[in-house]
Amino acid sequence: MSEKFSRIFFNAILLLCAAFVHGQTPVGMAPPIHFQFLNNAGQPLAGGKIWTYQAGTTTLQNTYADGGGVNLNPDPIPLDATGSPSNGSVQTGIFLSNASWKFVAFDVNNVFQWQVDNVTTYFALLNSTNTWSATQTFAAQIIDTLADNQIVLGAGGNQTTLDFPPPVSGVTLHFPNTADTIVGRATTDTLTNKSLTQPVINGVIEVNPPATYVSIGNAAPGTGAGLLAKMSGTNPVTATTADTGGVIGLCVAGCSTTGSSTIQQNGVASCVFDGATSGGDYVQISSTVAGDCHDTGSTSYPASGQVIGRSLQSFGIGGTYFVDLFSPESRPTTLYDTNGNALGPAKFIKGSATLSAGTVVVTFTGASVFSNVLCTANDTTGANAVQLTIPDTAHLHLNGTGSDVIFFICVGY
Repeated sequence: MSEKFSRIFFNAILLLCAAFVHGQTPVGMAPPIHFQFLNNAGQPLAGGKIWTYQAGTTTLQNTYADGGGVNLNPDPIPLDATGSPSNGSVQTGIFLSNASWKFVAFDVNNVFQWQVDNVTTYFALLNSTNTWSATQTFAAQIIDTLADNQIVLGAGGNQTTLDFPPPVSGVTLHFPNTADTIVGRATTDTLTNKSLTQPVINGVIEVNPPATYVSIGNAAPGTGAGLLAKMSGTNPVTATTADTGGVIGLCVAGCSTTGSSTIQQNGVASCVFDGATSGGDYVQISSTVAGDCHDTGSTSYPASGQVIGRSLQSFGIGGTYFVDLFSPESRPTTLYDTNGNALGPAKFIKGSATLSAGTVVVTFTGASVFSNVLCTANDTTGANAVQLTIPDTAHLHLNGTGSDVIFFICVGY
């Protein structure tokens, strides 16, 4: 065979071999598939037996005949004519739990053959600290059964530790399923579409925002939730039935004798009522039940006393109902004389009348009746003089010329 022909033939063989080469696939060594024990001479240990002990001891420790860890192998494990584990009729397996064993072999005449100590099926992956340098893919859940679980990410000195302290019961944390960022306690974040229930802002629980709140330290005797609070020194206490003013708001959280009370001073809040209430009525301090709200029974602004707000609900019996709180110390305007003496709660009335022949009489009724009153009037449609007379606290007489329209305003108490 010529040298040229030899080269051609050799190259053809290489091409033929390449046609049968498969792409590389990651592989691993197969575990022992079939148990067959040998004696110390290297022959099948026919009719022999295998004793299993706790590693390093002579304390018997069972193995399992099935992968489900249900059926125990006997001690010792009998071997058939081929040296394989058997239950007398069929060959069985040897499965180990998460522990270590010592295996000791004897022949059919109970003559010692060999022993192997510290045998375990849980190799370094489960029993040792492992460093994974490649991407790991898990097709099932990862379950950590420690009482206090931590996941540490990153190299030493530059790590993020996720700490999961033991909860009282099962807890499920829901992470965002779209592009998002987890809010941090010490970061500046913009929150969108969040419903806040009793948030604590600057140490104050905001129960019914938007509103104004104040946090005040408690001391005995303290106050109660949903009750009107006033100040006693530097501490909040429940308003009394004798109070007609001085209420600083409603206690809505922390209402006790220790810690701090959150006092709501305006906005919508829940107040305990001493009796029935109607929506729209003005609310004041109860004179029968300490700390309760009282429906005045009227939609007209009270002539005296602190006004707590307006009722927002209608119920025929006492209970806890919504109130539109007014700012503290809301009271009617008071008239004073030139010496600074209070004359009484101010009343203001304005109106108009069309003059005709004779005198036009304006009558004040109900809450419009004055104890003392001063009125002024003006001709709004002409330049005629207007005469007015106040014969009593319930009537105003207007006189003028023509059929002019007269505008008047009265102030009194």
